[in-house]
Amino acid sequence: MRAKGFSLIELLVVMAIIAILAVIAVPMYNKYRANAMYSVLEDNLKRAVAWAEAVAVDYDKFPTGTCDASTVGGTGSLSCSIGDENSVNVVNSASGVKDLVIDYPITINFTRDSSTPTCGTVSALCDSDKCSGLTSNDGTSGPELCMITCENPTRLREDTNLHGVVNGGCP
Repeated sequence: MRAKGFSLIELLVVMAIIAILAVIAVPMYNKYRANAMYSVLEDNLKRAVAWAEAVAVDYDKFPTGTCDASTVGGTGSLSCSIGDENSVNVVNSASGVKDLVIDYPITINFTRDSSTPTCGTVSALCDSDKCSGLTSNDGTSGPELCMITCENPTRLREDTNLHGVVNGGCP
């Protein structure tokens, strides 16, 4: 008559199966998290480009400055508005249609083109330690996506570990 319970061999087989599944599942999970963060970064960049183009139309100048949500802890969003000389200012909450809302932990930089004041570059950055496995192509920093507004066609440029350096990367 056999004793109740599992033998050592049975336990080792189950542990081996679990280990094999973990070896397959963990990298896939990390890739899904990086893809999700990339989507958030791309969404924030496109929203910022649309906002910057609207500001350029209304004020005849492309905005300059930074909307930085990377220093704020937790989750949620941060609002930025347009200030003097079209500089970007952080505001506590969205107070109007002209405010840009970005998600944590993303930083959006606006750089005006010196030759065409209504054009510029918008870049979205994220610290590598806050971006769920998303890094630059060489892994030394966080990912960067950018768009130059007066390029025709406007192309997404990037430096990420998901797609590499695309369209020459960000200037």
